[in-house]
Amino acid sequence: MSLHVAMIDALEARVAGTDPRALRIGVALPLTGVLGQVGPSALDAVLLAADEIRADRGRSERPLQLVLVDSGQTAAHVASEVLELADGGLVDAFVGLHTSDRMAAIEVALGASTMPYICTPSHEGTDHVGGVYCSGESPLQSTSGLSRVMRERGTLIWAVVGTDYLWPQVMRGASRAEIERNGGVVLLDTLLPVGDVRAYMPDVVSSLHRLGIEGAVLNMPGSDLTAALSCLSAAGLDSRLIRYSGGLEENVLYGIGGDRSGNLYSALHSFESLASPRRQALNDRYRSAYGDDAPVLNSWAEHCYDGVHFLANLDSRDLLPGRDHPAVGAAAMLEPKYDMHVAVAAGSRFEVL
Repeated sequence: MSLHVAMIDALEARVAGTDPRALRIGVALPLTGVLGQVGPSALDAVLLAADEIRADRGRSERPLQLVLVDSGQTAAHVASEVLELADGGLVDAFVGLHTSDRMAAIEVALGASTMPYICTPSHEGTDHVGGVYCSGESPLQSTSGLSRVMRERGTLIWAVVGTDYLWPQVMRGASRAEIERNGGVVLLDTLLPVGDVRAYMPDVVSSLHRLGIEGAVLNMPGSDLTAALSCLSAAGLDSRLIRYSGGLEENVLYGIGGDRSGNLYSALHSFESLASPRRQALNDRYRSAYGDDAPVLNSWAEHCYDGVHFLANLDSRDLLPGRDHPAVGAAAMLEPKYDMHVAVAAGSRFEVL
């Protein structure tokens, strides 16, 4: 199956100028950086959504173009790119997959703009200004599976280890609160530098041994989580240490070569192996488009797919906010509504509990 999608980068959009005849959706996806390994999944997801929209749109509706921004660049650079595209009228809306420090910088840059911006990964659960809506997992959702894991595994002595930026900082408190609410105790609580986790893991491993830690909440995504899990496995801790993360998705699982310990847990809105009719139908369309060897369609990439569809649907109904129109309450209108699921790694896939 070949996809017929118009995608340009930010430079091409600036050169081409505004085009009111087209619906332009900016897609800020991580082609580099800590979340770079998730980028191919998200890119394939938005291209699939755009191709489906192209096939369904009537002749009277605006054709869709995607404008690609690398959200793996520095927060200041990403915010500057988004602001230039928004202020220049070069995009009508955005879907973004990036760490929350990028989202914070983008919000400051956009100010009171009502341009819809759907941010898809896990987030801090705080209110946002203008047209920003976060569709990913909140801290309460991300930690919701801890009670089940603690109850079923009898794990009471915990470590909370994250990287030092906004989301893990908020998750730090949420994780501790959930552990203590379920009768556990946190004996190790630390934040590591973003992008340099591997260098600090020997000290973490030493502390885990010394303190008799039974379980660890790992509040970090992407390559940092891959590095942390790899170091724990290299130290032989995967066979006895319960590991739980709201940032653990299929790309990370592939990155560590899978895990069959039965001790590695994730909590997300969706997994490739989720046996829901909607998810399985999406998997079928994705495989039909890209084949069996395509990047895995993880939860955050699925949110990107849904975000592009949602924005195109708003445009079809003439509800997409413009410079002279108020925001339409994306948080209340975004479909589908997502449930939370806890899963355990079973080799290179997840078994949803």
